[in-house]
Amino acid sequence: MYRLPKNLGALDIFIGEKEYLKNNIGSQSIKQFFKDYNVPYSYIFVDTNIANISAIRSYEKAGFKKVNLQAKKREVGMLLDISQYHLKPLPSAIDKDILNYPLTATSNSNFLLKIISFWLYIWRRFKKSIHRINLWMINNNWHRSRNNNLYNPTLAATVYKWGTMWNIARYSMHYEGFQSKNEAMNAAFEMWRFEKENNSLPGKNGF
Repeated sequence: MYRLPKNLGALDIFIGEKEYLKNNIGSQSIKQFFKDYNVPYSYIFVDTNIANISAIRSYEKAGFKKVNLQAKKREVGMLLDISQYHLKPLPSAIDKDILNYPLTATSNSNFLLKIISFWLYIWRRFKKSIHRINLWMINNNWHRSRNNNLYNPTLAATVYKWGTMWNIARYSMHYEGFQSKNEAMNAAFEMWRFEKENNSLPGKNGF
C-alpha cells in the first residue's frame, strides 16, 4: 500500500437518488465542505472501485490525486492535500467586462496583461479539451476479435467473458470477477491511466 502521510483523515460520499447522479454534485459538495469547515487534518484519503469512473472523476475535480491502484482488489486510492482549500484565492485574471475595458493612457498596460491572461486561459482550456477527447478516444478504441473477445491496443488489454463474469488480461496478468463488460473496460482504462500518470509499470504500485 502507498505510504500515506501523517495527520490523515478519510472521506466517503453517498448520493442516494439516481436522478442526482452525474450532475457534478459530488465534486461541488466536497469542495464546499472543505471551504466551510476547517478540518483538523492535513490530508484526506478516499478509495473507490476501479471501474467507478464517475466517482474517480468527481474526486479528481475536487483536487484528489491517484496515489495507489490495487487492481486485484479493484480499488483506487486517492489523496487530497487540504492546504489548497486554506489558501487565499488569487484575483481572477479575466475581467468579465474585458471587452468594454476603457483604453486610456494609464490603462493600456493593464488591458494588455488582461488580454494576454485571457488568451492563456483559452489556450489552457483548449489543451484540456484536447486531452479529454484523446482519453475518450483511447477508452473507446476497443475491437472485437474472432473469438468474440474485446481488445484495446493502446491499453494492451483484452476483456473476455468466462462463465457469467468478465475478466481482464494485461501483460500476462489476469483480473477476474467484473460484473459487466463496461465495468471491466473501465477498469482496464484506469489501470493504463494510472501507469501513465505515475510513470509506473504493470506489477508495480499495488497491481
